[in-house]
Amino acid sequence: MEMNTQRPGDTERQMAACLQAGDRAGFDTLYDTYSPMLMGFIANTPGKDGRDAKDVLKETFVYLWKNRKDYRAGSERVFTWMIRSARKVMRVQENAGAFPKAEIPVPVSEAAPSGGNLSDTVFRSLYFEGRAVTEVTRQFNLTENEVKQLLRNRIRQLKPQASL
Repeated sequence: MEMNTQRPGDTERQMAACLQAGDRAGFDTLYDTYSPMLMGFIANTPGKDGRDAKDVLKETFVYLWKNRKDYRAGSERVFTWMIRSARKVMRVQENAGAFPKAEIPVPVSEAAPSGGNLSDTVFRSLYFEGRAVTEVTRQFNLTENEVKQLLRNRIRQLKPQASL
C-alpha cells in the first residue's frame, strides 16, 4: 500500500511553479482549483452582479497569465495574489467606466455588530479593507492561527456561492 506523503501546501507550490514557468496545463489546474473561490469573492464585492463577476473573473485570469512572473511564492499565497489581482482588475474596469462605481463598503465595526459572523468580518477586513493580519489579531483579540482558520472557513464558504 502506497502512502501519500504530499503536504498541504505542496500542490499550491507546484501550481505556482507551473504558472511562473508558463506551463499552460499548470495554469489550467490553477484555474480549476481557484476559479470557484475567486468567483465567490468577486460576486460578493459590492456593485457586482453575476454578469459583471464573470467578466471580472475572465479578465483576472488573463491578468494573472500576463503577469505570472510578478508572483512571489515566498511572500504570499497564490490565492492572496489572485484576490489582489482581481481587486486591481475591478479598479481598472471601474476607472475605465466598464462598471458602475462600487458602493463604499460598510466599515467593519458596522458590518458585524455583536453576534455577527466573525469569519465574514475578518475576511472583509483582510481582503476588502486591506488590513494586515497583525492588525486584525489585535482588533479582534485573536491569535494569528485563529485568524487564519476563520479565513480558511470563509474561503471554503465562497466556493458554493460561486455557481452563479
